[in-house]
Amino acid sequence: MSLVHAGVLSLVLETTHGRRAAFVGNRMDRALCSALRSTFQLAVVDMFECGLRVNGLVLAVRARSYDLVLGATGFFGHATDEKMHRACKSSGTRYV
Repeated sequence: MSLVHAGVLSLVLETTHGRRAAFVGNRMDRALCSALRSTFQLAVVDMFECGLRVNGLVLAVRARSYDLVLGATGFFGHATDEKMHRACKSSGTRYV
């Protein structure tokens, strides 16, 4: 079963295909990482647990190490979301 409807996926792939992404969530999930990489045809998906490595991720985002940051914002607090938002905005990185 696909994570995304095929019509929507073709539009999303224009932004994601071959890109480097960071995923911020509440746990490390290799199956989810693999599904994100294959579904969205990402070159790289690095996973970060909110609270543990977020400061390192902020530095990496500011250094433009990622083309986009995917955040499972329902699983982390406003402070983490705000840090990610500011880092992405300052580097021109998409934050989804």
